[in-house]
Amino acid sequence: MKIKYIFILLLALPSLFSCHKEEVEDLFDESPEQRTNKEVSAIRDGLMTSEHGWVADYYFNDSTMHTTMLFRFDEDNRVEIESVYEDYRKRESNYSIRYSQQIDLIFDTYSVMSLLVDAVKKADFRWELEQNSEDSYRFVSRATDAEGATVLVLNRADETALAYMEELFEINKMRIKITRDPSKSFFRNLAFTTSPLKLSFEFNAGLDVATLSGLVNEEPITHTTKVIVSKTGFKLEKPLILDGMTISEFTYSEAMDLFLISNEGGPEGAIMYDNAPAFTIPGIADYFLSNNFSIVTDYSNKLLPHIDAIKTDIPNFRAFQLYASWGYLLCLTDPPHDGKNNWSGFANVGYYKADEDRILLDPSNMALFKEWFYEVYKTNTSAQLFINILLDPNGLYVVYDSGNDFFLISSSYPDYYVKVTLMD
Repeated sequence: MKIKYIFILLLALPSLFSCHKEEVEDLFDESPEQRTNKEVSAIRDGLMTSEHGWVADYYFNDSTMHTTMLFRFDEDNRVEIESVYEDYRKRESNYSIRYSQQIDLIFDTYSVMSLLVDAVKKADFRWELEQNSEDSYRFVSRATDAEGATVLVLNRADETALAYMEELFEINKMRIKITRDPSKSFFRNLAFTTSPLKLSFEFNAGLDVATLSGLVNEEPITHTTKVIVSKTGFKLEKPLILDGMTISEFTYSEAMDLFLISNEGGPEGAIMYDNAPAFTIPGIADYFLSNNFSIVTDYSNKLLPHIDAIKTDIPNFRAFQLYASWGYLLCLTDPPHDGKNNWSGFANVGYYKADEDRILLDPSNMALFKEWFYEVYKTNTSAQLFINILLDPNGLYVVYDSGNDFFLISSSYPDYYVKVTLMD
């Protein structure tokens, strides 16, 4: 009997499924492609319809860094970007809204987004739409693990937001002034009108942290504190107390290009670019000279154009190298510039201690090492300038950076300096 019921059920199944199939209707009136195009158009239209643009909060470098920008999208697939980066105060870029597996926002041309990618290697210029509303869009990057995750959040701007952004831009202009200008002297010190005391001043713009260091009553001090930046100057969150006087507030003088101490009842003084370090570190010259081999890895802004000019005559240029014990000052190329010798430059260069924090490269007995660099040197004025900076008769200040890295700064022209890495 059970077999009979099962047989009847099997006969009925096809008709059951057939009936169900006939009842199914399309859930959408449009094709998938039409729906996708409509969604992409809605996102593009939404971005273009904000009268005052969009406040963009951008989290990059694995979300450890953040910046705020102002975007204005137009119907010609152009976006105007106002950012806190000085050289990119207001720039334009092409953009597109596309659909792959999700809706993507892509900046097609070089912009501040590309600048951030170049600078930190963990920024991006392409994102997937994660969520959105009428007044907000959240995009998450399509970056690889090497590039790092980034997040771009757009919020519709109003007049209040515009005023906030303008103030933010003005504050960042001041932040740029607080940051050491790489085209000026390497040394930046807090000096006092009525005292010979000087403190070195360093500022980390990414963290808004200042460090003042020096010798007070022959005792080393290091004062590190967060900084509150304003449109007119800055304030040390943790005041520096010297001889019972408080130092915390600084006002920028455009005419003098100085940050003047502005505490009521505080000492007179200012943060300025200087010709020498604020204090001497004993033994640093000896330590540097005790290492034979170092390689130049970076150059000050004043030297960079000259290095580029050297490369025009030495296209295979790799680096300049210093050999303190062996007395060499060499240029390295790969492949060899003359087809035979990777290295060329000068031998019998004297490396001496000029002071506790200065070294001297003495050319008195200098001789040629191979000849191809000298052939370039004879006619390339940039090569002549670079070698003359290293051979400064007043010596090179030695300043420790980090790890095995040091700066060598011309005593005569402290806006000319190089960064070197000790290789021994």
